[in-house]
Amino acid sequence: MRWALLLQLLASLPNGQAEEHCSLLQAKTAAAALQVERPYFDLLIVVPSNPQQLALRSAVRQGWGRYLNETGHCPRCNSNRTVKLLFGVGPLPEWMKNQSTGEREKDLAVLPIVADEYHSLTEKIRNLIAYALENYRFALLLKADTDSFIFMDRVLRTLEQKSLFEQQDLYAGGLIRRVKPIVNLKDRHAKWADLHYTNLTGHKRFPHYAGGFGYFLSPSLCRYIATHKTSPMLPELTALANEDASVGFWLQPVQHQEVYLPVSKNTTGCHDRDVMIDHEISKERMLHRGKKLMKQGDPCS
Repeated sequence: MRWALLLQLLASLPNGQAEEHCSLLQAKTAAAALQVERPYFDLLIVVPSNPQQLALRSAVRQGWGRYLNETGHCPRCNSNRTVKLLFGVGPLPEWMKNQSTGEREKDLAVLPIVADEYHSLTEKIRNLIAYALENYRFALLLKADTDSFIFMDRVLRTLEQKSLFEQQDLYAGGLIRRVKPIVNLKDRHAKWADLHYTNLTGHKRFPHYAGGFGYFLSPSLCRYIATHKTSPMLPELTALANEDASVGFWLQPVQHQEVYLPVSKNTTGCHDRDVMIDHEISKERMLHRGKKLMKQGDPCS
């Protein structure tokens, strides 16, 4: 009845006004539908990748991805929380488009034009966060790497114990405090060099930031990062050379809660059972842990 009355009202308006009201109505209807249809997960895990890394993505799925069933639950975790894995890649080359159809439907987010190289990672992460907000609802977002191993049972248990699913404005992970940027291009870590931060800010040390191998953001902070990327009404957030330092830098003027979590940049997760996420996991070790998880219920057995 209400739709019939609305259509009668629109029909009685002059053409220009009717078109304007129809366009507005369509936009509001589409926005409302989007809000309703976006699936919800308690934890949305985003992992940047590039289109050619088919084997690495497969290893992640066959590694810690085996904690999760088709509904996003972790049967071994004694938890009702739902989890979604999402790989973010740049535009697919033509030869891959048909091959990756199944991937895209499952867990692949194809992002706007961005180079698939390390120094474009900051831009890719912002695009990936924006994609996550546009397509999903979630209580927490976790950013990890393709060589990170997520001990899902430990992650969900720790997040529950610390009530972090309910924490507003959360920024959590393995916090790195007051380190100096690498400025020597001959340094063995020159890949992570940042030649501009000190000139840009006048500071010799980065603010606190969580290592990129595993950090958590609440939706409010994700919206802050994404909105300053997409809105012409807001100033652009300056991207630093390193994605993880950029996130810590961006959040400095914003009220947020920093929480330290046991996330390791090295392969220590099977020696220290408090570690939630470890790093520098080779493809072979990822697959080996996945097999242990499936056969014995423990990736470290």
